[in-house]
Amino acid sequence: MEAAEGRVARRRVPVVPVVVGAAAGMLLLINNYGYQGILLSVTLGAFLAFLLFRRDSERELESLRNSIGHSATDISRILGQWHDFHLSRAPEHVRDRVLHRPCLLDRDCGVESVQRFHDAVKSAEEFLHGLPARVQQATSVSSLTAVLREADHQADRLAALWSRARRDTGIADVG
Repeated sequence: MEAAEGRVARRRVPVVPVVVGAAAGMLLLINNYGYQGILLSVTLGAFLAFLLFRRDSERELESLRNSIGHSATDISRILGQWHDFHLSRAPEHVRDRVLHRPCLLDRDCGVESVQRFHDAVKSAEEFLHGLPARVQQATSVSSLTAVLREADHQADRLAALWSRARRDTGIADVG
């Protein structure tokens, strides 16, 4: 998942020159206009503070989007391992699915962990499919945190179920 998907990249303005320039402007306003200059300076200072705090919020949003991207990568990696096991013609994958874990391919084999894993695969694929739209629509820290929490949960659950299903269906390799 691309973190900047659907958004326009913005250039960052250095903070120090902006603050120094604003302070100089505020002093000029106070010096030239007296009481009215003080009111204008307070307004300018409040606006500048708002912009600086918003800038930090944008950094936090970007950080959350990156974390969601990492969780999505974890989910994709496990799904890739599953698809390799399921479809690959590489000798190690064929040997694994034919000799060691044939039950892992059959959702209805009677092994609960396999059934749960197959359900989790479907859920994870649906989650990944809708994830870019959810990330793009989420504009607050709390909404992105909720998406991140769900992405982490999906990744952890899928990894645990993949490991458990492989363990429960594995036959020890004798040779």
